[in-house]
Amino acid sequence: MKKTTITTIAALALTTTLALQVYAKESDKKDAKAVSAEKKEEKKERLFQRFRDLFDKSGQNNTHQVEIISGPTAVKMRNGRVPGKQWQATCGKYRFKLTIEDKTKMPLETLIKRIEELPMPYVRACEVVSDIREDGVAIYSDLNGAMAHGGKGYINTLPNAPSVVIAHEVGHTLEQAARESDSKLIEKWTSAIEADNQSVSGYADSSNTEDLAEFAKVYCVCYNAGPEKLAELRKLSPRRFSIWEHILMKAPPPQRSWTQPLWPGAAPRSEGVTDNEKITDRSKGGHPDRAAENVHKPTLTIHLPSKASASGAAVIICPGGGYSRCVIDKEGNDVASWLNRIGVAGIVLKYRLPRPDGHVYGHEIPLMDLQRAIRAVRANAKNWDLKPELVGVMGFSAGGHLASTGGTHYDSGNPEAEDPVEKESCRPDYMILIYPVISFSDAVGHGGSRKNLLGDKPKTKLVRLYSNELQVTGQTPPTFLVSTSDDPVKAENSINFYLAMKAAKAPAELHIYEQGGHGYGLRKTHDAVSTWPDRCMDWMKSRNIRVRPPERR
Repeated sequence: MKKTTITTIAALALTTTLALQVYAKESDKKDAKAVSAEKKEEKKERLFQRFRDLFDKSGQNNTHQVEIISGPTAVKMRNGRVPGKQWQATCGKYRFKLTIEDKTKMPLETLIKRIEELPMPYVRACEVVSDIREDGVAIYSDLNGAMAHGGKGYINTLPNAPSVVIAHEVGHTLEQAARESDSKLIEKWTSAIEADNQSVSGYADSSNTEDLAEFAKVYCVCYNAGPEKLAELRKLSPRRFSIWEHILMKAPPPQRSWTQPLWPGAAPRSEGVTDNEKITDRSKGGHPDRAAENVHKPTLTIHLPSKASASGAAVIICPGGGYSRCVIDKEGNDVASWLNRIGVAGIVLKYRLPRPDGHVYGHEIPLMDLQRAIRAVRANAKNWDLKPELVGVMGFSAGGHLASTGGTHYDSGNPEAEDPVEKESCRPDYMILIYPVISFSDAVGHGGSRKNLLGDKPKTKLVRLYSNELQVTGQTPPTFLVSTSDDPVKAENSINFYLAMKAAKAPAELHIYEQGGHGYGLRKTHDAVSTWPDRCMDWMKSRNIRVRPPERR
């Protein structure tokens, strides 16, 4: 055989050997990938697959019940400002809102059933999303292609979203609430995913926050199924299980707030009156500013401070509005939030107005509502962690007139009344009056407020009765007053009330600022009057009300 032929054969043999080796390596890689894929597929959706049979019947045997305490109220829903109806509800110790877009025509009972199918610890999320400016658990006709959205301030779903979908959004809501006190929560969850080496679902693999929300869904059905299933879930994913239970059980509670009717059933003298309440949204620059007119169903919106900071004191806030409207945010809910930050309960009274469209109530009605509010707060003091001897009133503008009327026209309650609320005294323990209308005299009084409360030609006796500087006695509650020299509601309203208090030897403190005008509320301005909350806080301390400086925002 020729040498060249031998060389060629050897080269071919070597090439074939190398090719076989490469092929073998590639085959090994493919086999390894196949094994890895099989393992990944085996791992993928393992938790969902393991507990899949629990989903359809989850929560159907729960015994806790949702109770509707007020509503429906017509609202503009936060997401898109579409018209809807809103209810105030309770379930166990939790208070929350349920809101349904009108367009969906979804029965309230359907939404209630879905809430009742959640484990009781999950219902806490309903309270977290029920801040005074939020809609609670809300049903929309469209969510831009999604079935639901959840976060610290909202749980929004479509009408066909079952309770397990709400459970997913509960995961997002409580996770975001818990992150406010634990900035490394998501880092811990990411480590838990790696340590558990367990997929929840294919959808959960997209992000660590979705993994958490999907785990919340699985935990929900296992919780409803009983201790055995919950123990099985713990064994399969111990690190996630531990963190989620911490979020669910140990996360700090939100600011506690809810709205409830002032009177049981129809308010006195409102029986049979058509409800034509109107809310006008005047918000600008991110500052909420709503005004309520034609109020026939008066309410209390209770804002309780955290238990750690609570002083036990409560202030019933009477918003202004010239007795033609109630400015419920700027002179109501905003003020309640400030009071909460210094450890005081803020309770906003949305009171009936004397002359709503198509009806005339008369001058007694606003005072009747305020007196009921004071009695109701005292009657509920134990339930709300309040001290019945520290219930004050606060009023702005015409709300200041109502508050000062409450402080000069009161009784000690009716011990024979069947209603326990009516047994309580309606005398406030202190008053805080900010740019108040107090007098209805021709020289000092605010003509618009007087006309709206008393009518066009009130009798002199009635004008004197509601000129509260003339009603001061030694028993008039201690009072803090603020006015400015350039206020169209004359500063003499505050000055004359202060002088009457001094003459009666009743405690009072007066602050008159040069500039500031009217209607500033708590809004910061360049004028010195914007420091009035600090002066008020000093005064409250002097009255032995244990307040604390608010955290800077």
